[in-house]
Amino acid sequence: MDHSGEAVTLTQVQEKRPSSWEKRVMVAYLRALGVTWAACASAVGVSLRTVHRWQEHESWSDAVKEAADRWHVDMDQKSRAVITQAVEKFADDPTEAGKTARWYLERTDPRLAPPAIQHQLSGSEGGAVPIIVGAAPAGLLRATE
Repeated sequence: MDHSGEAVTLTQVQEKRPSSWEKRVMVAYLRALGVTWAACASAVGVSLRTVHRWQEHESWSDAVKEAADRWHVDMDQKSRAVITQAVEKFADDPTEAGKTARWYLERTDPRLAPPAIQHQLSGSEGGAVPIIVGAAPAGLLRATE
């Protein structure tokens, strides 16, 4: 939807994008990876001044968002590749890369998340456990029996 609440098609969004859209997204992507502004400009074949003008344009935040979305897709694919290699070797990957890949996938794909573990606590004789939330003066807190 646009600012007026009207539905907007993908074609309309693409038509509003600057002609240098892909270069802008690549600069945002490279920045997210820690590349300097000057190196980003060089990588996409524009001047540093051009990159600074892009940052001031209203579409820059959209380019940054798209770059982040693309990074997540890339991370998902790379993580899945590492997991697949580990499975093919019939053993868990003991390297940090394997641990990181599993961690990432467990948090980004609910189907791969570890099972939820719930603990049920009870007070004396199976009753409720009293819980005090927030800070209170020391004189107001007492142990419950």
